[in-house]
This record gives sequence, C-alpha cells and structure tokens, in this order.
Amino acid sequence: MVCIRGIVVIAFNRQQFDEKYRYITQCTNCQFCPLQTQLYSFIVTGKVQGVFFRKYTEKAALQYQICGWVRNNPDGTVSGEAYGTVENLKLFNAFLHKGSPKSKVSSVKWELSKENKQFNKFEIDK
Repeated sequence: MVCIRGIVVIAFNRQQFDEKYRYITQCTNCQFCPLQTQLYSFIVTGKVQGVFFRKYTEKAALQYQICGWVRNNPDGTVSGEAYGTVENLKLFNAFLHKGSPKSKVSSVKWELSKENKQFNKFEIDK
C-alpha cells in the first residue's frame, strides 16, 4: 500500500504495483485527503429547545455519518461535538444553521477541537 498525495494504491506485490495499480482508494490518514476525519465542537443559539432540535440533529448526524453527541444547556442553547470526514462535517454544519422545522437558529459557534478523541456513534445526551 502506497499513499501518493492522498490516493492509496494497493498492490499485492511490488511487481503488480510496477505493472499496474491494482486498487485505488482515498487515503484517510493523509493531510491531502478529503476523507480526513476531524472533531468539532458546536453551540447553537436561538429557539432551539422544545422544538425537536436534538432529534433532528441526531437524524442529520446519521444521514451524514457523523459521530458525537448533542445536549440542551441550562442557558437555552444546544451544544455538542461532531466527528467525521471534512465533507460530511460541512454538510452537518449547514444543517445546524438551518435546524429543525420549528426552530429558529440565531447563531452557530463551530470550532475545530484540539482534543484527540473519536466517537463510534451519535447520541442525544440528556
């Protein structure tokens, strides 16, 4: 397996690699790869409690293959963490700005997390 600027080339042996690339897939461990995973934290303000915002957020996370969590805060905001590919995180972020059908999102604070943790599912934290 060889990574060439974000493309992983898999060959069964050196001869096959030299003759012809056997399989080509995206590299998930490379800075050039659009499938590189990242972790973001978010805080959503506006009318986001009592309007099924968390449930719709969970649904969007499943749709965009995002792992992490979401919860209501005592100050009326909703916060969480989102872990996934760069492309899917962009789509998830767009959902957060839109929200559930009955919500009115005022702002979304979206920050790249410096923590090094991963999630394997998305949960509503109660």
